[in-house]
Amino acid sequence: MQEHRTLRFLFTTVAVLFLLSAQASTFQASDGQKLQALRKRLYTVTVDVTHAVNQSVEIGNYSVVNCLSLIHDQGQNVSTIAAGVSDLMVLSLLMKDSDDELQVLRALQTWLAVLTGSLPKARDIINRAMVQCSSSPSANAKGQALLNELSNWDDPIEQFSRTVNRAIPAKR
Repeated sequence: MQEHRTLRFLFTTVAVLFLLSAQASTFQASDGQKLQALRKRLYTVTVDVTHAVNQSVEIGNYSVVNCLSLIHDQGQNVSTIAAGVSDLMVLSLLMKDSDDELQVLRALQTWLAVLTGSLPKARDIINRAMVQCSSSPSANAKGQALLNELSNWDDPIEQFSRTVNRAIPAKR
């Protein structure tokens, strides 16, 4: 499973780099690079939480394992949704036909809405896990690291959503 995520991440990174010279009407390669950078940082923080979960399992601290697992799951959920957004953004960059691009942008609009909605929910669950394990420095440090990373997502996702919404004609 981890290998699949790594391969997918590498594929998307290569696709974004390949598109550096491509001209898309809605997004630029720099938008894809920005999203890839966010995903990479989130991935790094989530892997760090995974290591903390494994360490807590090894020492038998199962109450902390539960909190760290909740924290980890939120990072993983956002990562999964962001992968869909990233794939659709790259696909929109590849579209030559404006009708095809519009179809991709409609799908991207849906995925961006899901990602936008998932961010506050993830923060809430992480905060509750940190309260539940307030005596655990590990759970609080990992939770705070993930909260800090997720705070970097709001502005770019809002910008991407505005870009998509401007590109999609209003329904009559």
